[in-house]
Amino acid sequence: MALELLLIHSQAVSFRQQASWPSSSDRRAKIRFPLTLGVDYRARGREYERGAGQTVNISSAGVLFIGPHKFATGMRIEMTAHWPVPLDGVIPLQLRIRGTVVRVAENQIAITIDRHEFRTVRRSGVPEAIPPAKSHLAG
Repeated sequence: MALELLLIHSQAVSFRQQASWPSSSDRRAKIRFPLTLGVDYRARGREYERGAGQTVNISSAGVLFIGPHKFATGMRIEMTAHWPVPLDGVIPLQLRIRGTVVRVAENQIAITIDRHEFRTVRRSGVPEAIPPAKSHLAG
């Protein structure tokens, strides 16, 4: 849910015009947003395959991306996307995703998102975890 809210917040106006809304015949239940983000990935198979690619679209449940490697359905992938909107307008963010390949068509790979997290990026390029938000409900 947090990923979907951040997706909507980050580019709401252009997304409303370009978002791919699920139709009644579409098996996907989540809205796909046409985000073009640079990604670095590592796929787990017999050996680790590392590479770089680019997202085609993203939802809170999955990512469609383009990459040069051949993937098999069921492969596990760890991916880092370079998020376009900085935290507080200043701090660069990365979206880290762990997922499973569910579909491959030519150079397009669809994965489900099993786990995701946003991480801030230090100037040295080393990401760090975002601290948990303080609750305004605490007395």
